[in-house]
Amino acid sequence: ARMARLARALRTPGPEVSHTRRRSLFSLVALTVLINFVALVAPLTALAVFDYVVRDGAPLTLACLGATGGLAIVYELNLRRRRGELAADVGVRIAAFLSTRLFGALMARDVRDNAALAPSLELARFRALRQVRSVLTGPVVTACLDAPFTVALTILLLVFCGPLGLAPIGAIAVHALTAHLLRPFARRTAQHGARARERLRVALAESAAKRGTLDEIGMCAPWAARIEVLAVESAVRRGRESVADAALDATAHAITALAVIAALWMGANRVMSGAMSVGAVIAATMIIWRCVTPMEAVFRSWTQVRTAMTTARDVRRQRTQIARATHLAAHVLVGGVSARGLVVRPAPGAPPALRGVSFDVVEGEIVAICGAAGSGKSTLLATILGLHTPESGTLAIDGRDLRGLEASAYRTQVAYAPQRTTLFHGTVAQNIRLVAPGADDVAMIAALARVGVSLPHPQLRDGVETRLKSGGGGDVDESLRVKIMLAGLYAKNARLLLLDDPGAFLDRDGDRAFLKMLHDLRGRATVLLVTNRPSHMRVCDRIIRLEHGMVMSDGATARVLGA
Repeated sequence: ARMARLARALRTPGPEVSHTRRRSLFSLVALTVLINFVALVAPLTALAVFDYVVRDGAPLTLACLGATGGLAIVYELNLRRRRGELAADVGVRIAAFLSTRLFGALMARDVRDNAALAPSLELARFRALRQVRSVLTGPVVTACLDAPFTVALTILLLVFCGPLGLAPIGAIAVHALTAHLLRPFARRTAQHGARARERLRVALAESAAKRGTLDEIGMCAPWAARIEVLAVESAVRRGRESVADAALDATAHAITALAVIAALWMGANRVMSGAMSVGAVIAATMIIWRCVTPMEAVFRSWTQVRTAMTTARDVRRQRTQIARATHLAAHVLVGGVSARGLVVRPAPGAPPALRGVSFDVVEGEIVAICGAAGSGKSTLLATILGLHTPESGTLAIDGRDLRGLEASAYRTQVAYAPQRTTLFHGTVAQNIRLVAPGADDVAMIAALARVGVSLPHPQLRDGVETRLKSGGGGDVDESLRVKIMLAGLYAKNARLLLLDDPGAFLDRDGDRAFLKMLHDLRGRATVLLVTNRPSHMRVCDRIIRLEHGMVMSDGATARVLGA
């Protein structure tokens, strides 16, 4: 329930969420300021010890300063822990926000674009969000928060310590230059490794899916050899990635160590010339180390930072494209459908599935669409839903061209039953609410009763909370799966229903309930029903018969069936 509330807050942030975000950011800034001031206690303590306590031989003062420095370190560690927890919480919220936006962009994109993209590419985008989460909850965030104080401390070093202030500037410059030079190598190594792992994953998935076929054709041994080669390649690429990461870490450590050595060398020269004291050199070296360490963390995580920035830009670009594509005004559906000369190809280069189809359906009418297999019945419903774009001709919904309607808002008002029943892993109630989000338990039970499912039911032992396995399988037979799908459509109360032969898998009781449901919908909703069953056609007001993608007859039920 807590995760659900957080998800709702990410989708529709209100004043309370905005106030919480501002408070979190203010707390982060306040903790960072306090941490950087407390961090100066240790260098100042070292300055006092080596310049005054050692010179004067004051053990009591040394003990007091040691206790003060120890308390300051403990207090700083506690502040850093609190800041880390707060930064992690903010980072997780931002990562969850990006995840929801990326998923929303994927769902809002044209379904034909989604079909053209490889599933592995879409999964790779979500896997990239792991690195975004690592960046937002890792040391890079604290380095960015400390950056203004790093600049301020560097300026103070230049003012009071002269050339020692050049040490952190030089280290930061070398870090940046090294990151720029090694970035192509690291990116290329990561890309090669990702491709090798993806090839292995696809081959393993194909092995599981085609295990029987491999046995039948006697290709298990050659296939196993191929998997072995891919596994070795993946392991080698992973090893090279580890070597590259180790090289980056070693380079970062070396740069930081060289910066400290350079500071000590310059400090020793200034001590010998009398420009600085030993305590001042030690304090300045401690400050230099604090300035360089955040840049070392950024340098180590540079590949993750680049990936995070690319992913964030990708999400922003997709959201911008969707915002441009969804500027059309929403249309409240009534149910009228009009087609003129529709020519539709299901895929580029494929022969037309619809050839010059024309018809008019008024709101509240129930129309049967019949014809032989491959005559274009399912393509017609998919075109009305907006899943196919006509090559020529027009398709109007309530007198408005379908191309002028905002696609997602239009589809949410249409109830569509595809030819293949699809249920998702989850409970019966969750599957129904995917179609009808506003349905409560009473409405769901009533919708199930309308389609011939009375509770308690032997296959639904927990009622609407019965959990279905992946794909809706398990103990639920095909007829009950269709009934659950139809219950969701009925609970949706849509004004336009597109039903692609749902009665093909219904049992006798389900078929009777389906016919009664069609009777109840007459005059309340427009129904386009793909069917070749005379019992279903008789319930309809009209029958449109397709043949080779063309309308061969269109008329009243009695006249068409009588012919």
